[in-house]
Amino acid sequence: MKKHIIILAAAITPLVFFSCSKEKIETPQKDNSAEANEFAFKPIFKPIINLDSGLVARYEFDGNLKEYAGKLGDGVATIFGADNYTDDRKGNQYRAIKFNGRYGVDIFKVPLAANMSASVWAKYDFSAGVSTNYFVWAGGGSPAFAQEFDSYSGVINVNGTTGVQAWPVDDHWHHLVATYDGNRLKFYVDGNDIGTSININLWLPYPNGANFDYQLGYLGPQGGKNFSTVWHGTLDDFRVYTRVLSPADVKALYMQ
Repeated sequence: MKKHIIILAAAITPLVFFSCSKEKIETPQKDNSAEANEFAFKPIFKPIINLDSGLVARYEFDGNLKEYAGKLGDGVATIFGADNYTDDRKGNQYRAIKFNGRYGVDIFKVPLAANMSASVWAKYDFSAGVSTNYFVWAGGGSPAFAQEFDSYSGVINVNGTTGVQAWPVDDHWHHLVATYDGNRLKFYVDGNDIGTSININLWLPYPNGANFDYQLGYLGPQGGKNFSTVWHGTLDDFRVYTRVLSPADVKALYMQ
């Protein structure tokens, strides 16, 4: 009897093993497609940066006062032939303009719009002593830049204005951008948003064809050569836009 039981167990065992194996093979697989789709690559849409859009003036100061955007006339030194050039922010020789207090530069007939932006690289000359001076001054409702003792400021020449100040000035290059939309003045330094000031422009809307002049390196009566103040330092890549630059635009300019 024992012999028959053993033989029967031996016969059943392979069937059990086969049955378990078959069940394992035929078990339906979990559908992970939804989970996979959840972690699938999703494209990141970055804003399109076009630094030529709205650009109406670009002065590189590569040994001259040429306007590279092809929109305006060249800059004019207040003393003919006095313009002086030095190393730019990248160390290239004679590719930035140096102001020594003897002269300034006028940029004439810049188009004026409800939305304006100005951008420049600046480096102050500490050997001249720190003081309060406008070194990029706009005769109309367009952003400008000043040095107020130990800080830079973005300013706007409209009634009841207040500027936006940045951190202390040092003897390194800094990228400055100011934007104005007829209401808000925004100031950026080295790609960073410093702050906003409310300056309601009571002159809007501007008439078609309205324009104004910029003064670089000095402040004085428009069209005159008598300086109210002079600035000692170096400027590079001065730009004017008839639109408000976005934070992404400002970063792109800083990274150039």
